[in-house]
Amino acid sequence: MDSKHSKKVDTVDNADKKPKKDLNSSLSNNMLSKQLEGYVNDKLDSIHSTPINVALTGDTGSGKSTLINTLRGLRPTDKGAAKVGTVETTLKPVPYEHPNFPNVIFWDLPGVGTPNFPQKSYKKKVNLKFYDFFLIVISNRFTENALWLAKVLTKKHRPFFFVRSKVDIDISMKRKYNPNIKDKQILKELKSDIKNNLSDMQYQVFIVSGELENTDRWDFPDLKRRIIDVLPDVKKQTLIVSLSSFATDIIDQKCEVLKNRIILYSIASGFGALVPVPGLSFGVDTALLVKMAVEMAQVLGLTENQVGTSYEKLSRKATVIAILGKATALISTKAILKLITKQASSAIAEEVVRYVPVAGQLAAGALSFGATYQTGRLILKKMRELALEMADEIVQNQSKDIEIMDFSANPTPSEDQKNPENQSETPASEEYKFDENSYIQTL
Repeated sequence: MDSKHSKKVDTVDNADKKPKKDLNSSLSNNMLSKQLEGYVNDKLDSIHSTPINVALTGDTGSGKSTLINTLRGLRPTDKGAAKVGTVETTLKPVPYEHPNFPNVIFWDLPGVGTPNFPQKSYKKKVNLKFYDFFLIVISNRFTENALWLAKVLTKKHRPFFFVRSKVDIDISMKRKYNPNIKDKQILKELKSDIKNNLSDMQYQVFIVSGELENTDRWDFPDLKRRIIDVLPDVKKQTLIVSLSSFATDIIDQKCEVLKNRIILYSIASGFGALVPVPGLSFGVDTALLVKMAVEMAQVLGLTENQVGTSYEKLSRKATVIAILGKATALISTKAILKLITKQASSAIAEEVVRYVPVAGQLAAGALSFGATYQTGRLILKKMRELALEMADEIVQNQSKDIEIMDFSANPTPSEDQKNPENQSETPASEEYKFDENSYIQTL
């Protein structure tokens, strides 16, 4: 009896141990899944949470406030823009957040040598170590204060760049007296003047216009590249996606960042697929892809607000309206669903395996990852094509601007200029309407 009783007890004990082991394994897997999910979400949020502090300083009238607005994609009259004035308006370091990336902050610093910020106390009052890099803005000649600050920053091992602003004004003034002079000649003269000002000091100076429509002209693209280079990797990606630029190489850098984020979004979609509820995975995929597509359009500058604000002359053209229309279509749920259907076989297989315990759920997650990844890459490819098309349009427009600025000795007015009443008052945006539904059908 004792022996039989003992066997019964062993059988019961073993029966109790099995489910506990399975339960512990399930709990462990669940905890691991939650940790991975948290890690992925943190990585997705990193470009919106990694702080970057950019300092701009310069003498009164140097154009630093205008430059701050331009780096943020704003005009002086836009909401949240830095105040622009001919008198010293900066009495203390003033922060200006990027409108799309509030973790990227541009600081308007008081100029060196002002009554409240003399050289003697400037380092302590401004706290130079706080900023990731400095832009020292000048509009004409180098001042003693600007060169003093450059030496201080060099000793402190703080990255900085000299920015010679208002080149557009220089060009206009030069052409007023010499209509046939070319951009290259004017820039050559400016750089020669800068070299003479600096004497033996080896500082690189970037010649730019602080106006918003000129962010891809003259030395502005080179300035952006150099700024990207000096930042550590953890901050580099954040700055890349926040920059307003249609320079081809910067577009490609943005796309590389977005490719990495597609992987993160795809992993996140896999967590939805692991939950065996009909329609959940598909719904999560769609929501994530819409969110991802919106991010792509924003990072690549393909929203109506960004283009309309940055390039007023372009925003009324039919070609630009078509580009923006396609970008807007790509972030719509209708277009996302159309693109997802190209991964239909994966979606169907997922629905089959999602009800198979454990292994089936893992398979569903893998299929969801694959479908989201492939669709995301397809959206990014189309977004990149649109960004490059926009870049071409901007280059063409800039060439026309140069032609317009090349005043001839005896300019011949056009018929519209002779007769203003002949000019059309109908905006191009009203003349041309983009057909979103027709475009989606072509996807």
